[in-house]
Amino acid sequence: MNLFWELHSDLPREGPGANGTTREAAEKIPRLPEGSRVLDVGCGPGAQTLVLAREFPQARITAVDRHAPFLEELRRRARLSEVSSRIASLQGDMRALPFPDNRFDLICYGYVFYLLRKESEGSGLRPRRSS
Repeated sequence: MNLFWELHSDLPREGPGANGTTREAAEKIPRLPEGSRVLDVGCGPGAQTLVLAREFPQARITAVDRHAPFLEELRRRARLSEVSSRIASLQGDMRALPFPDNRFDLICYGYVFYLLRKESEGSGLRPRRSS
């Protein structure tokens, strides 16, 4: 993973996706009530987190990533924005999140699946081969 972190350092986001895609997805979600909680899993340096905070101004956002430098960049970006008071960050593994069930009203994790491929290769999960 060290090569991954090195290749992705100083990029606006750690993987695929775009601000417009996140906004488009958010527009399809019914309005969240005041005080809602949103979890951004695999938040990287915070591009999606900041969009979520702007799209859901009534919500508190918890952003989780296992790479501390990404979280530092998220905190830096948040401080420069108008949404920083509603964003909390946590270093942790997306496969072992420390939250109780039903803690969040919305969970965003779409851009992290590409990270799981390498780790699942030993699990017996394989694509089907055509004969």
